[in-house]
Parts: sequence; C-alpha cells; structure tokens
Amino acid sequence: MLSALRTASPGVIKNIGITARYIAYTESFKLFCDLVDRSDPDEHKFQKYLEENPWVFGSEYSELLDRRTWSRDENLDFMLRRTVDRYLEIVEIKTPAVMSLFIHDPSHDSYYPSSKLSQALGQVFRYIEEIERRRDSIIATDRVDPHKIRARVIIGRDGDERCQSALRALNSHLHRVEVLTFDQLKRVGQRTLDMFKKRMQQGDGGGGGEGDEFGDDIPR
Repeated sequence: MLSALRTASPGVIKNIGITARYIAYTESFKLFCDLVDRSDPDEHKFQKYLEENPWVFGSEYSELLDRRTWSRDENLDFMLRRTVDRYLEIVEIKTPAVMSLFIHDPSHDSYYPSSKLSQALGQVFRYIEEIERRRDSIIATDRVDPHKIRARVIIGRDGDERCQSALRALNSHLHRVEVLTFDQLKRVGQRTLDMFKKRMQQGDGGGGGEGDEFGDDIPR
C-alpha cells in the first residue's frame, strides 16, 4: 500500500484523502442527525459533537478558536473565524428539543419569540456587549480583533410554514445576530457532504482552483 501511494499521482492521493474524509464525515453526520431527530435535550452532546465536527457548519468558517472565555465570567460555546472576511463569530448551541420558537398572538395575528428563544437571544446580546467592552484588552492579549463581532444561535426545529416565516422575519430585523434551527444546520451539513461527493466524482479532487467553494476552508 505504501509503495503504491509513493508512485501515485498527486491527484490520486488528494482524492484518496477526500474519500476518507467523506466516509468519516458521513458516519459522523448520521449520529448528528439521530441526535436532532430524537430531539435529545442534552445541550452538552451537541456542543461536544460540533466541537469535534466543525465541518458541519460548512465552508463559511475557516477556523475554530480554542479559547472559550472571552467575556468576564462567561464561557462561550464556540468562537469561529469567518472564511470570507476573517471576522469572528460567536456560535451559541442550544438543543432541538420539541418546542415552538414562536408564539401566536391571535389578537394581532402575529408571532413573537418564545421564552426559550428570547433567553438565548438575550444571552448572545450580552456576550457581544461584553466582548466589545473588552476589545482593547482582547487585542493586546490575544492578537485578535473582535470588532463588529457577530453571533449565531442554533436552537429548535423548523416548525410549520408560519414558524419558518416568523423566523425569516425575525432574522431580517436582528442586527449582527442570526437564529438557525437544527434542521437548517442539518441542511448545511448535508450540502457539505454533497460537495465532498462531487469532488470525489471529479476524480482528481477538482483541482481546488479559483471558484472552488469547498477547498480546504472547512474547519476540521
């Protein structure tokens, strides 16, 4: 096997690596989907899984930062670096527990965030405020600039069409914060696997050239 690899072309070796990652990620993703579909209430299971498998977030992020404590007395779930602009983004992981993210107000025929969603949003708002207050200290200590830091909250399930519409409306009004459901994250993870499959079908790894949205930018 070793001698065969030594004589193989770089394209073949690259494709072997992509195939190995695809197989490992596919098996791992089944576990994630099972946790989501069972609406497992253990938040730590999802935090641990996503810490070990940041590729599920797709190519939007290029780096998972090791440090968790960025604000006083607070431990963030994740701090990721965006691929495109290198800015930092907080990712707060909740659970897909069966609950409605929105409550219907029949008197006004409108939807407002549930207490669980409101609590999660309040949490990340506090994180952002605290980190921005400590910006100079973070730059001096960590050589990382949290300027205009953003946040994402992963929580709950899609719900019906009215809840999905309410989530789209909420996200359109939020500033520097976005709410994603675990169903949406599953779709991101599946798309990442589909990109692996596409690269394998190209036979030589696709070249990794310009316009390749997959490449090596996915956190591992």
